[in-house]
Amino acid sequence: MRLALLIGGLALVLGGCNLSSGPHIGSCNLEGSCSFDIVTAISFTTPPPASMSVGTTATLAADVTEEVKNASPEGADWKVSCGSPGACGLFLPRHTASGVQTMYTAPDAVPAGGTVTIKAVATANSQFSTSATVTITAAPAVDISFASPPPPPTLPTGGAAEFAAVVAQDALSAGVDWSVQCASASGCGSFSPGHTASAGRTGYTAPQGAPSGGTVTVTAASTTDLSKKVSIVITISGTAPAAFLCANCSYTFVLSGSCAKGPYNVAGVFRTDGMGGIITGEQDFVEPGGTAVQESITGGSYSLGPDGRGTITLVTNDFRVGVHGTESLGVVLVSTQHARITEQDSFGSSSGTLDLQTISTFSLSTLAGGYAFVLSGQDFNNRSCGLQPCIPDLPFAIGGVMNVASPGVILQAGSVVDSNDGGAINSGQMQGSIQAPDSFGRVQITLSLGFYSSALEMAAYITDATHLKVLEIDNQLGNTSGVAIGQGAATGTLSQPQAFSGPYVFTALGSNPFGSGTFAPVAVVAGFTPTAGMIENGTSDVNLAGTSSSGAVGGTYSIDSSGTGRVSIALTGNNSSLSNFVLYLSGGTDPALVLGVDKHLVTAGYAYAQAAGPVSTAAFSGPYALNLASFNAKGTAESDITGQEFADGAGNLSGVWDTNSGNSPQSAVAATGNSISGGTARFTGSITTIPTGTKQFSYYLVSPSQVVFIETDAVAVSLGIFLLQTPPF
Repeated sequence: MRLALLIGGLALVLGGCNLSSGPHIGSCNLEGSCSFDIVTAISFTTPPPASMSVGTTATLAADVTEEVKNASPEGADWKVSCGSPGACGLFLPRHTASGVQTMYTAPDAVPAGGTVTIKAVATANSQFSTSATVTITAAPAVDISFASPPPPPTLPTGGAAEFAAVVAQDALSAGVDWSVQCASASGCGSFSPGHTASAGRTGYTAPQGAPSGGTVTVTAASTTDLSKKVSIVITISGTAPAAFLCANCSYTFVLSGSCAKGPYNVAGVFRTDGMGGIITGEQDFVEPGGTAVQESITGGSYSLGPDGRGTITLVTNDFRVGVHGTESLGVVLVSTQHARITEQDSFGSSSGTLDLQTISTFSLSTLAGGYAFVLSGQDFNNRSCGLQPCIPDLPFAIGGVMNVASPGVILQAGSVVDSNDGGAINSGQMQGSIQAPDSFGRVQITLSLGFYSSALEMAAYITDATHLKVLEIDNQLGNTSGVAIGQGAATGTLSQPQAFSGPYVFTALGSNPFGSGTFAPVAVVAGFTPTAGMIENGTSDVNLAGTSSSGAVGGTYSIDSSGTGRVSIALTGNNSSLSNFVLYLSGGTDPALVLGVDKHLVTAGYAYAQAAGPVSTAAFSGPYALNLASFNAKGTAESDITGQEFADGAGNLSGVWDTNSGNSPQSAVAATGNSISGGTARFTGSITTIPTGTKQFSYYLVSPSQVVFIETDAVAVSLGIFLLQTPPF
């Protein structure tokens, strides 16, 4: 507001000069009109931050208070000072009206003394100002990493993939430059585009021919700081993904899981054409309630990606199987000879294994020697198990060693069997017979057990002379499936301490048979060293219905003196309700098979001989195929997962999962996590996916190529395995 002084109708002109006195300033124009801005205070309305990184910006504002204000207030002038004059930063604009913002940019280098002083000065009267000291810090180092999912470890020649990188602490937000190198002078592949924003996706096309050495190195570098980069080696394979399953090759498989009606099991064999088609096959299926059916596989298809993940469909004429007679399986290849599978449709959720059948002609002489076996599942409702009647609807597991002493004949001598039916434990001997195999390698095995009036009848599909996929088909004892492993030349000799020595990682999955219509699921993993009858240096994780515990374990063990390879173990420590197990040794590089013989817990699993040597985070590195079976804490719902997970050797995990939860399949789920080494073979960490959220796990390293893991939170009871993939994946 302008204040004019009029005396006797005449304007009092005071020489056109500025008038100033104290906290005000005035001016008079030639017409004799004078005005005054009377400043009373100035303060920050948007104050400077306490600290800033070099090169960063901050928005500031100050309010100037006047007793008599102009229509357009004079506002504030902005100034900055520091110990490095001329390098203290700058303002844009340097003058603002009262309450209007300016942008301050910190200097590009930390000034002497490490601080700057920012001052807002009232334009109308420089006697009034407000200031603040800001600490200037060095910029955090630019960091770059591949976004999830990471680049695949393998691509076929001419194949394409999309991936992205994320740049953090990039003050310029300049993005990512992409490059690829290989041992060939040219022909390493190409990117489109070659530059992306942070987290922006680029497309990479592999060369049409495999480069020298068979690999390329893909690098993502920060455009702001090219020294900050991340790289990955990708194998370029001349093998088309469809040929991962070879032409006119047969594959045996077994699955165990649950559907809306209850538990089910399936085992069989199918033949592929090497181009994505299923030619023929057969399988045995046991539905909930216990009707076993042998049926033909009349066709189907398969599709695989360069990471070994894919799907398999098997067509049958049985509309009780899968969806309208077609089973859809999720698959992740560990190698061209072994895979992990799940049912990936709305019929049910199950997990199992798939293996290349390496022999093509079969006879009764194919099977010889001792075979360790374990089958698990559930007994039948309202069925009697003979001398010790089965309690209806309870978990059931049975295992042992069958001695095939001559073609088709299983002798009682050298054979042993144990069962756990809802906590009723039986042990004894057995004898039996094997029928001649059919052209697919299916045999029928009948075992007479001393403690059951009904015989145990199994359909077994021969993978090779020492590996069988096994399914119970007697419709009397239970609905179970599993595997049998031949002891070969070690048959009858597995009685000495050296047969069970060195460190082991031990797994078991099952349930507590006592509940109100449901069975509380349980999982256990333990690492220990058997030494002269004692369990030493042991640690374990147990998850019983979502209640997890971990701790040291000890105990004792004894080996069957008759050489069958049967080992009795009694564990102490951690969880006292889960302590008694029987192991059946394979006598070779295969794991031992595990049967839980506790009264309150029915379990089955594997015992892996652990590799010697120091354990570090770097040991868990590379692309892994994974399989995870999971149950909610009440045991009323099952989820099964296959996928690929990449471990970077620095404790970081990233990958893609295919899940089936509640018979609702979901494909290509991003999964990220970590593993933290505690200096032992037991790591801890977590894995996060959108469907499941973050779950806590303990990881036990069997070897750099094999890691078992168990969920350790209250959300679910889960047990899984990572298996290092071998080329061409």
